[in-house]
Amino acid sequence: MAFGSSQWMYSAGADFTIPYSCRFDGTSAYFNRTPSSASNRKTWTISFWYKRGNIIGYEYVFGAVTDIGGDPSVMAFDINEYLYWHTGGSNYRWYTTAQYRDPSAWMNVVFACDTSSAGGLAVAEMQRIYVNGVQVTVSHDRDNPVADYEGLINDDEPHKIGGYPPASSHFFTGHMAEMHFIDGTALTPTSFGETGDYGEWKPIEVSGLTYGTNGFY
Repeated sequence: MAFGSSQWMYSAGADFTIPYSCRFDGTSAYFNRTPSSASNRKTWTISFWYKRGNIIGYEYVFGAVTDIGGDPSVMAFDINEYLYWHTGGSNYRWYTTAQYRDPSAWMNVVFACDTSSAGGLAVAEMQRIYVNGVQVTVSHDRDNPVADYEGLINDDEPHKIGGYPPASSHFFTGHMAEMHFIDGTALTPTSFGETGDYGEWKPIEVSGLTYGTNGFY
């Protein structure tokens, strides 16, 4: 997997510049990992920066699936360029109301999940997605998750970044960088970025986070 430009996401006055990104070629490049044990499947956060390559629809960003097949928990760009999430055999599925089809822009996505009863969140707030620091509106075509729902993310099953978990297909095309997976905590975008002098959302040097058993950077 090749590295991207060493100059991306730089702006005058920026306090932190990310030096490298990973380039996904849309045909074979992805990361694959199976945690040795399951951890917190109710509460977790993933944050990453991306810039899309070809706008061709159905490109998978990350997800997990049982090693004997079955319905995955996945985030993807769908054929109409909405960010899309489904889990539990599509029983819980949403699409963003905004489309993301600009191949020239770097974007930050933060997806925070907390279905635990102890979290005290309203059902509609248990899974929250933020783009460039702002929580975005989603449209459900299935029910919201129920309290204490456990998906496949953070289970001891195959996880994939940049491709469709059940098979090597629907590869992501473009660049990704600064991917953080936080096991056991639902965070907000301010853990990963900040608003710049011109109103732009920019990365920060992340520190002080507890990644948990299966977390990674």
